Amino acid sequence: MKITVAMLKKVHACPEGVALFRKTFGERVIVSMRNCTSAQAAGLDLEWAAYHLLSAKQWKVWLAEMNVAHDTFVKGILKGTTDKEAYSEAIVVAFYKAASNR
Repeated sequence: MKITVAMLKKVHACPEGVALFRKTFGERVIVSMRNCTSAQAAGLDLEWAAYHLLSAKQWKVWLAEMNVAHDTFVKGILKGTTDKEAYSEAIVVAFYKAASNR
């Protein structure tokens, strides 16, 4: 999957988000694990991107992956051992898997 500034504008991304995307990737980026990690590290919201950019088929993959991540996070809360970094990584993996699904 390729994400472009034009795509972001079409789905009404905020000007700050578009500017951050441009600063991080330029006018376009091919979704890869490395680029998903870079996006999150830069402060781009992969959950927003999933909601606005994924197809219906990709959305199903996203939801399945996020359900697993959420369950793991909640179990950690109940045990008093939440790992926010692991949850953040799960978001990256979920977006990558979903966006890579055709």
